[in-house]
Amino acid sequence: MTRPHDQEPTVTMDASMPTLRFAAATILAACLATSPAQAIGEDCNGNGMPDAQDIANGTSLDCDGDGIPDECMPCLDPDGNGLLDPCERDLENGVVAQYFRSDEGYGNFSQRVAVRVESSINTNFGNLPAGVPQDDFCVRFTGLIVPPATGTYSIRTSTDDGARLWIDGVLLIDEWRLGGFVNGNADVDLVAGVPVRFRMDYFDHDGGQNATLMWSPPDYPYQTIPASAYRAFADADGDGWSDLASDCDGDGVVDAQAILEGAADCDGNCVPDECEILGAAPAAYWRFEQAGTTVIDSGPFGLDGMSAGAILNGKIPVSVVPRTGAVNTLSRTFTQGRVVVDDPAGDLSFGEAGFTIEAWVRPTNVGGAAREMFVQRKRLDDPDTNLEYAVYLRAGNLPSNTGEVFGKTSGFNGREIAVRFGNGRDGDWSVISSLEVPAGVWSHVSVAFGPSETGALARFGVNGVFETVELPLRERTLRAAPVVLCSHTNASGAFNQPFNGGVDELRMSHGVLDVRQLLDDPAGPDCNGNGILDACDAAAGSAGDCDGNGVLDDCEVDCNGNGIADVCEILAGLGEDCDGNGLLDACDIAAGAGDCDGDGRLDLCQIEQEDCNGNGIVDACDVAAGAEDCDGNLVPDLCERGGELELAYDDGISEYGVRSNG
Repeated sequence: MTRPHDQEPTVTMDASMPTLRFAAATILAACLATSPAQAIGEDCNGNGMPDAQDIANGTSLDCDGDGIPDECMPCLDPDGNGLLDPCERDLENGVVAQYFRSDEGYGNFSQRVAVRVESSINTNFGNLPAGVPQDDFCVRFTGLIVPPATGTYSIRTSTDDGARLWIDGVLLIDEWRLGGFVNGNADVDLVAGVPVRFRMDYFDHDGGQNATLMWSPPDYPYQTIPASAYRAFADADGDGWSDLASDCDGDGVVDAQAILEGAADCDGNCVPDECEILGAAPAAYWRFEQAGTTVIDSGPFGLDGMSAGAILNGKIPVSVVPRTGAVNTLSRTFTQGRVVVDDPAGDLSFGEAGFTIEAWVRPTNVGGAAREMFVQRKRLDDPDTNLEYAVYLRAGNLPSNTGEVFGKTSGFNGREIAVRFGNGRDGDWSVISSLEVPAGVWSHVSVAFGPSETGALARFGVNGVFETVELPLRERTLRAAPVVLCSHTNASGAFNQPFNGGVDELRMSHGVLDVRQLLDDPAGPDCNGNGILDACDAAAGSAGDCDGNGVLDDCEVDCNGNGIADVCEILAGLGEDCDGNGLLDACDIAAGAGDCDGDGRLDLCQIEQEDCNGNGIVDACDVAAGAEDCDGNLVPDLCERGGELELAYDDGISEYGVRSNG
């Protein structure tokens, strides 16, 4: 769980905010549990200044008074807002405001320098925290808003310069531009007393500066959202942790709490090692192992689907799922078919966290370039502007029939993989991959989408080849809707754009999974099965990784069985790999690769330097097959004569000959 901006923040509290009080022993235990090396160091944030001085100068917050800067305990800040959750639990009203420098141009969240709790969002920034520049800074406001009445609210941002606003993970206002009077407007349906999570980003370049968040409740004019409507800490389930706290194994205990209680986290990334080794609990997992029209979901929410035109058969890509070890016996073949999955609780609505969707697929349409839908989420009779997400195994003419296009932008053939989103109003946008799924054979395909440090990313994968596309933030829609597998619906609710072919082991997960957690990876992040993450094995020196590729040497190929990974022998100069395939040449030859002269060198490598006549045969082998070599140097005489041909005749009395230059 990377926290790229957690660097030396100053944290202050509005005078109107309550004083934070909590048990120092509890937080100290958390420090020791999550980051023992940092907890006992004198400069845990590595800024060259002793921790005590950071705290005394106000450079760092020490909310429990234990002498350890809070930024050294990122696992206790699962929402990443710079305030430890144990500090936030006692907060009632307020808005958390994170202040950032913009080091390279305006509007960039380059480095967080301060965090404080504001009473509301209605400020001209006349009292900036220490360390925040007067110009070129950004602020991220987060918290909850509790509406007083049910109905449609008109929301307005009024800023100098730009702003963006998300409600429950949906980007509603995007006015990220320069201007002295920048207003953004959106409508949203709210329910009295039901909190909604919000995030408002703001930037100032130069000149004037102000930020106000307003609303127009039902039957009321616009007004600044009052302080009484804000809550600083989002904890809907009352477990004491932010609603954004992850629970990788879905056991109801957030990861931060699990680590506090002793779960191993050897790499300090705030994800229990067990989850990284076994893989996170899926949101849904349809294995297609049961007969009938009901497609069973083996995930935690039991989201069974109803199938039509999806035939069960024994054509499978793998007999054992590499990542899980589960036995696989059946798949489904779709012919103008689909599976419809009701999702009344929104378990497959992934919001800001993003998603990873993967399966084995075998397209039957060899030459076609029509759109073929894999997964869509929207109301069946909604237009595509209301798509929460849609994954296409073949994009067809989508690039010319969508709004903005990211990723591949030209040279389309219709067979590209794509992911598409609607903005909930009047448009949509898509990310197109250059990867394609081959027809007639099984392939493991994955599509992931989620946040990145610069905006968002989409990652596409086919049979272990991956392509990642970085893109700016764009507006998306979230709404109650079913999920449809292998078909699309138009605005009339009719099914179209089907995927035709085999599908097996279709899994949907929250967030962007590490590629080593995908179903087709047999080893995962613990390739030697010792219960310790490979990265930690390598860091501790208990296992080697000679090429630094993240795979332990014990798990690399050792084709000659000498106990040394081939890649290590090659790097150390102890073995040859002339073709660069990662295998020793001797093993390639033993497996049948050509070595016509038996010198231990691959023919394909020798040919580059030792095929003087360009016939694709090593010179020595030409000679062995009868080519003239009068001087025995294993180079055909024809080459040494520069390509000249000579015919000589000797009748015992006189000698004559004919020589040709060609």
